[in-house]
Amino acid sequence: MRAFPRLAATLALTASPAFAGDIPGTEFASGNWVGAAETGSDGRFLDCYISVGYVNGEQLWVGLYGDDSLTVFLSQPGTAFAPGKTYQASLMTEVGYPIHGQAFAVDQNFIAFTIAGLNDGLDFLSQGTYLRLLGVGVDQSFDVRGMGGALAQANACLAVNGRGGKLASAAPAGTPDR
Repeated sequence: MRAFPRLAATLALTASPAFAGDIPGTEFASGNWVGAAETGSDGRFLDCYISVGYVNGEQLWVGLYGDDSLTVFLSQPGTAFAPGKTYQASLMTEVGYPIHGQAFAVDQNFIAFTIAGLNDGLDFLSQGTYLRLLGVGVDQSFDVRGMGGALAQANACLAVNGRGGKLASAAPAGTPDR
């Protein structure tokens, strides 16, 4: 379920193909959400993420990064994004004001929207029940009930594994990076 979003996150960060992998022992679950810390293809800490899949094939993935940002990735079956294309977009919940910015088509399936300021992004994403990204050709509200608890776990994951925003060397296979 997470293979495409992780590739999307890596592409968005490095602009070159690479694969990410979970750091053993960092996996967690919160309701329908799952998450973990990841390393990039170079074996160094990449992010802590949460992910959820929906029965209709939609996917929502959120990566928390050591540079004080988070990125929301979403996919909707039948939508073909033009890889590399940017869109003026608005990320919103049914509560409060939307966040306006640029969305980026990572590949044909996933679109990404980055929020600078991790704490502001966490507060924003934890406030509603439905999440929408307008301006990218997707007119869908994603049910995000339970995301606040999952984001809290991902933020704790980032605090432990992200070493305060510095890249940490990945531990040998089978050993958590703590």
